[in-house]
Amino acid sequence: MADPNRSEELPVIRAYYELILWLAPKIGKFSREHRFTLGQRMEHPQYQILEKLIRARVTRDRRGILEMHCKVPRN
Repeated sequence: MADPNRSEELPVIRAYYELILWLAPKIGKFSREHRFTLGQRMEHPQYQILEKLIRARVTRDRRGILEMHCKVPRN
């Protein structure tokens, strides 16, 4: 996953990727009825979050990218 010419990936990116690797086979074992509805609803957001983490890693506007996905109430 990591390119030897780049610095090591952030632990959060590696951990989230490992979560997806763990989750995918579990979803694959769902019954056909649930695999394409519930499974898709569970899997798609995981890839979106991973994509945003990677984008935040390579850009200066990290906060803006991450806030687009996270809906944290502000005080």
